[in-house]
Amino acid sequence: MTHGFIDDFNKQKKLIKEIKPEFIFSEDMQDISLISIGDYSSFLQNKKHSLMTSFGDVEKLVSIYKEDNIKLIGIDFENFGFSEKIANKINNKEEITKEEEKEIEKLVDKREEYHIKKISNQNNLSKKPILVFLGSWHLRSEGLIVNKIKNSKIIFPANKKGEMVLEPTKDKIVYMEKNI
Repeated sequence: MTHGFIDDFNKQKKLIKEIKPEFIFSEDMQDISLISIGDYSSFLQNKKHSLMTSFGDVEKLVSIYKEDNIKLIGIDFENFGFSEKIANKINNKEEITKEEEKEIEKLVDKREEYHIKKISNQNNLSKKPILVFLGSWHLRSEGLIVNKIKNSKIIFPANKKGEMVLEPTKDKIVYMEKNI
């Protein structure tokens, strides 16, 4: 399942209610894991998250996880591994230099490898299905996730032609499923 530029909240909520997972892995939670009620309460009271993901972006889902007693595992680096300078440029839609672009490209592979490591290390964590929320870009056919994680179902936003949506669009979004 994806997250990001499309408001996936309703689809995520529906999946949580249908599957009733014990664990959810989330790219948006970065390096934060919420296991106990105390973890959830502290996170929700703090009302801060990161330079790259606002508290508001995760608050509704975190509240559902707390309510349903789901353990939430962050599977990314703090601020997605970006330096404060690059994070601020991205957030402010400022021009990125060629050097910064190369740094970002290197970081993308490191992030995907880290996602895979975190997901793979938890294979026998639960007898129930584990939901993983990532940006759709990580689910493209040439992505490491799709090529290294098996025995899974990918649910992704698509346009009316069934093509995965990787960037903001005005097209109507439908959700497609693919087994890998």
